[in-house]
Amino acid sequence: MKSERLQSSYAFTLVELMISMSLLSILGLLVVQILQNTMQTWNYAESQRQLYENAWAITQKIQDDWESLCSIKDHTKEIRLLLDFDLQNRQRLRFVSRLEENKHSVLRNSGKDTWEKGYKDYYFTSQDAEKKLRASGGLAEIVYLQSFGEDSSELWRGFKTPIGGQDSFFIDQNIQTKDRLAQTSQLFSSDILYFGVECWGKNTRQWGEKEGNASLVWDSEKNDFPLKIQIVLSVSGQHCPMAMLAEEIQAKQESILMKSEINFPIPAESYKNFVRIGNEWISYRECTGSRLLGVKRGMLGTTPKTHSANTKMFWGVFFTTTLYLPTHYSSWKN
Repeated sequence: MKSERLQSSYAFTLVELMISMSLLSILGLLVVQILQNTMQTWNYAESQRQLYENAWAITQKIQDDWESLCSIKDHTKEIRLLLDFDLQNRQRLRFVSRLEENKHSVLRNSGKDTWEKGYKDYYFTSQDAEKKLRASGGLAEIVYLQSFGEDSSELWRGFKTPIGGQDSFFIDQNIQTKDRLAQTSQLFSSDILYFGVECWGKNTRQWGEKEGNASLVWDSEKNDFPLKIQIVLSVSGQHCPMAMLAEEIQAKQESILMKSEINFPIPAESYKNFVRIGNEWISYRECTGSRLLGVKRGMLGTTPKTHSANTKMFWGVFFTTTLYLPTHYSSWKN
């Protein structure tokens, strides 16, 4: 009898089991929550890493092209730098760079005959098997521009040699259609919400769009080459905020109601309180719930316009880099 009582004293009661199971359930939920938060943080960090790598690759390529910029003006006016806007009010950058044929596996064998004999210009998209290529003359035309369409986030880079001729990138109609662009250029990135360039001239005092600041248009036929340029990119990614307009907004409307928000709230330090709606960029003072307050329309060189309900809204991380043009520094001293 005594042994039976001793054995029963080591058993758990029903209340103790229920308390233990409750504690284990709570601990399990905490572990799951911690794992979910850890995965979200890792996914966000991975997305940010990809954004930075994408932006670095683009700016590095632009820098490489600019380091080979040809700034010698010739009588044919084919050596040129042109920064302007397309029909959708997006910037495009065109210039001529120096080219070393001996480092290019395709162009090394170019220039054996003329256009009349069937020899053609070389574009970045040309097949390496193409042997009938005209002589490059040591120069190439380069263009950077965004693709067409309100929701497009494509940045293209075009490369053509020799310079000039009826297919020149400096002739607008050669770069104004996507079909033509696909034949002569390379899709550089499909995650670029904004591509902007500012040029620093003799009378420039600071970067920005206000009077006396850096210029958003430049033509080396009318001005000397700029001392330096600033590249501004807005790069979008998987974990960037997105939303849609909850109602139609007019061109002068200063508050915007949103719906279907993804990846909110918005970290202002990364996105600088800018959002793209269609082709238009706007800035805002704050985001309260589902409404943007203190809105300024038509930013970054765009035009205010009416947008219908359900129009997509895109946020992107902004990157800025300044590129100096040392080959022109001596000309600015005079």
